[in-house]
Order: sequence, then C-alpha cells, then structure tokens
Amino acid sequence: MAGKHCRSSTNLNNFSAQNRATPLPYLIFNRAGDTDAETTTIEGDAEQEYVWVDIADNGPGIPAETKASVIEKAYSGDADGTGIGLYLVNKFMQQYDGEIRIEDNSPRGTVVRLGFVPAVRA
Repeated sequence: MAGKHCRSSTNLNNFSAQNRATPLPYLIFNRAGDTDAETTTIEGDAEQEYVWVDIADNGPGIPAETKASVIEKAYSGDADGTGIGLYLVNKFMQQYDGEIRIEDNSPRGTVVRLGFVPAVRA
C-alpha cells in the first residue's frame, strides 16, 4: 500500500448548501473549510496501518492549546458553532478503530487527518 497518493484542491466559496449536508463535505466545509481560508486541499495516502485522508486549509489555524479540545463534545472556537461536528467525526473514527489528528498546515492553516483501517491489510 505504501506510496499510493492522491490530491484534490477546491475553493469552497461556491460549495452549495445542499452539498454541505453530507458527512465528509460537512467536515470539510465546517472545520477545514474555514471561512477565512482561500483553499481547501484533500489528500489521501495509504500506509500499512491506515489509509489517511488529509483535509487541509490555509485559514488562521487552531491554536496549539485548543487542538485537543476541538474533538470534545460541545466545544467550539466559533461563536456560531455547535461543537458537535469534530466530536461526531472522532466518535465515528473510534467506533471503526480509526484515528483523527489535528495538525498545523504549513505555512498557515489546519490539517484534519483521518486514519481509516484498510479493508484488507497487507
């Protein structure tokens, strides 16, 4: 599996409200698709243990002291947020033995990394 990689970039300013209602676009638009970001990039990478989907933006980022909190129930760094989105993503990933990581994007922004267990491990 190592070495398989794909990448897609999009500007979410024209992303319709109807498309935002499904789970992955919801995550992309509401967290990595920060309204201050110009671009959101989705990348995939297969490793031995996980298949990673990285959703990255070039927005203002998440302060280091709050990274662990963003996956907690009812936590929101946004006054209009509900704090349920990344919490539910984290619960889903835990239920299926996956992993979620919140990292800095370089030079600016946030990367939400979703590690999915491959259907067949080599």
